[in-house]
Amino acid sequence: MPLSYCHLVIPIIMGLPFSSTPHQQAALHHYAADTSRQPDMEQVFTLVSDPPHFPGGDSALQNYLDKNLRIPKAAVAAKVAGTVYVQFVVDKKGNLLYPNVSGPYKGYGLEEEAVRVVSSMPRWEPGKEKGKALNVKCDLPVTFTLPQPKK
Repeated sequence: MPLSYCHLVIPIIMGLPFSSTPHQQAALHHYAADTSRQPDMEQVFTLVSDPPHFPGGDSALQNYLDKNLRIPKAAVAAKVAGTVYVQFVVDKKGNLLYPNVSGPYKGYGLEEEAVRVVSSMPRWEPGKEKGKALNVKCDLPVTFTLPQPKK
């Protein structure tokens, strides 16, 4: 069974892009300002019977992250790694909108890199309820590991 990155049962009314700290808002401003990607929606759901998923499933998602995710040099120098949680909406057409970081701030460029990689993903298969595509909020853990020292 594929992993689900969408949670809870409560639909929410879409207002502003998800926000956190002023630093994160400034770093992500250009994503929220892209009006060509604004969804045609009033409600965003957090749980549907058929959740959104990356094309090809979880193994394809992991391959995409392995190929495209780069740990920032500042994080390597500071020996900072860990998991960054990126929230986003998968709209009815499978577009990923409003990427934003949730959870504790790690710094050293990890949040910006996680959002960059999520923002560059291909369209997902949209979430559905009773066969109807819906706008669904998702949380994706993006894990950064430090490179192993050469022996």
